Amino acid sequence: IEALPATERELSAWRYWRAYALRELGQPQAAMQAFIAVADEEDFYGLLAREELGTRLEPASVQYRPSEDEIRQIARLPEVRRAQALFEQNWRLEATREWGWALRGQNDQLLLAAAEYARQQGWYDRAIYAAERSQQLDNFALRYLAPFRDVVEKYAENEGLEPAWVYGLMRQESRFVADIKSRVGASGLM
Repeated sequence: IEALPATERELSAWRYWRAYALRELGQPQAAMQAFIAVADEEDFYGLLAREELGTRLEPASVQYRPSEDEIRQIARLPEVRRAQALFEQNWRLEATREWGWALRGQNDQLLLAAAEYARQQGWYDRAIYAAERSQQLDNFALRYLAPFRDVVEKYAENEGLEPAWVYGLMRQESRFVADIKSRVGASGLM
């Protein structure tokens, strides 16, 4: 980790794993300080750091809910309309690029409106993408979606798994894109 370029070394993922390594190397005080430094991040590694510190994991007290007007404003953007047309033709790569272009420079309210619009369209990966870009406002229901609830809960129970664990794996592996395929041939949600 120390050999990484400074820009990468400062990412929350690497800062978390450095803290973890310090703990495993028998340096608990240094590890604790490193976990504290990551715990303020509102991302997966910030949550892991708070868990290491024994902090109760709770979402931010203010959850922004986009208005219908904001959602309609996003839906009218030419880039979003093009992205929708491309998604409908199964041109995922091109649709994703248009979606990313549409979100450039948007404020937090409109990023979360875009996330809600994408959720409504079933573009769960794009909803997460938009929700993760907000800086001051948050909506954890959009950032950490839980689609396919009936199926996930049924099969998780049958296999003796926690649904939250299954959702975490699905979110990380596929971002809930059901027909995704990896370069090595893996396909599906998980």
